[in-house]
Amino acid sequence: MSNLIYIATQDNRAIDNYQLLLEAKGYMVQFFKNSDELFNIIQRQKCNLAIMDIDAAHSNHLLICTKIRKLSNLPIVLFLVYPTHNKFLCSNGLF
Repeated sequence: MSNLIYIATQDNRAIDNYQLLLEAKGYMVQFFKNSDELFNIIQRQKCNLAIMDIDAAHSNHLLICTKIRKLSNLPIVLFLVYPTHNKFLCSNGLF
């Protein structure tokens, strides 16, 4: 379980960015199509952090957060992919 992060998103750009950034920092990353799939795995295999795209299809994120909280105090991060063609974030070292 050391440095394991679960991420639920269907956005390919977010997957690529998270994988590149987090693996470079030494984290193991596992991706899921939605937060329901992420929760099913969390019940069987623990991780250090759960990250969920709140725009991912087929998910009730507040319900999943509540279910996760009943299991543990696992840190949970919610994000929303915002499409942009502006290179500002990347050029300033944020990604």
